[in-house]
Amino acid sequence: MKTNSDKKIEDFTGGLSPEDLRSFISVLGKEDKIESALIFGNRAKSNYENGSDMDIVLKGINLDHDTINCVSYFLNEESDTPYRFDILNFNKITNKDLVSHINRKDA
Repeated sequence: MKTNSDKKIEDFTGGLSPEDLRSFISVLGKEDKIESALIFGNRAKSNYENGSDMDIVLKGINLDHDTINCVSYFLNEESDTPYRFDILNFNKITNKDLVSHINRKDA
């Protein structure tokens, strides 16, 4: 799985504990339609505060609304992590500024 700076996802903990990070990766790994996940926003830049959500954009050719909802549900409702996850489908983002922000190396 790639991050927006081409480092291993493990290098981008975003303040998640190793256990929470493994849980996060496990949820994403169960969905065949997900080709990559990019962490962006405050947690990717490491200037987050306690309680900051984790902004994640998922990429995949056949990624659909049901998959996004399923991942969001499991991460936000079923997992034991104390974090909120905002999950976006990269293919559905229409805001060019947001796409540019996500694609920047320091997003």
